[in-house]
Amino acid sequence: MPKRWLAALALALPIQAALGCANHNADLVEAELRTKEDRLYQLQAELERAQGCNQALQQELAALRQNPACKVTPELASQLYTLKDIVLGRLTGGLDEDDCPGDEALQVVVEPRDCDGQNIKAPGSLQVTAFQITPEGLKASLSTWDVDPTALRKSWRGGLFGTGYYVVLPWKAWPTGPKLRVVARLTLADGRVYEADRDVTIHVTPAAYRKPGVPIAPEPPPLPVEPATPLPAPKPLEGFGPELGQSGTAPSPWQVSKDEPAVEVLKPRPIASP
Repeated sequence: MPKRWLAALALALPIQAALGCANHNADLVEAELRTKEDRLYQLQAELERAQGCNQALQQELAALRQNPACKVTPELASQLYTLKDIVLGRLTGGLDEDDCPGDEALQVVVEPRDCDGQNIKAPGSLQVTAFQITPEGLKASLSTWDVDPTALRKSWRGGLFGTGYYVVLPWKAWPTGPKLRVVARLTLADGRVYEADRDVTIHVTPAAYRKPGVPIAPEPPPLPVEPATPLPAPKPLEGFGPELGQSGTAPSPWQVSKDEPAVEVLKPRPIASP
């Protein structure tokens, strides 16, 4: 190989390495910019929610100053506060955090939402009721839990799958089926009540791994069986006699007697050619 080619190759390798490093650095800078942009959008959304809550609190304060002895009614509170409804999050269902098979508790994720669909930390008390559902669709009460405002406030956290109250409720009675209906009722300090429900599927804990002291949930009552209605006795047809056919009508003119054949087979005859 000529020396000039060797010199050119020796010069090209550092240039190529430098270009590769520059492209890698550009990718890192672009990824960092995207991360900062996403963070900026999140901070802007949080700022808008905080501004909405601040405006609602200012309206509430102005209403109370007009008449301090007057208690805010639920109708007026629905206009002052930003809470619109609650939703049970996708992580609502059975919880298995031990080494035993089956779910040892029920996790309920309550997401309070404002008029814009944003999750807000609305204070209050929570009541959760779980119903066991049979394959026939019957429901039987399984357990009921009450969570006070202090414990509910401490359960607030944000996550990848939703932001809200994450409440873990150990079983008061062991479920015997995988289908449950979960009903959550959030009661605010002003007396307003918000309710949400969701059907969930859990993993039933085998009897050998159930903790002692916890009763087994009773099975829902079976479906009521209605007694069969007896069929009415057959009634004779009017005018049925030997002169009528078996269907109760007079025989048609085309009907033939049993002595005469209904079909006669003749010998084949050749067809005359035209």
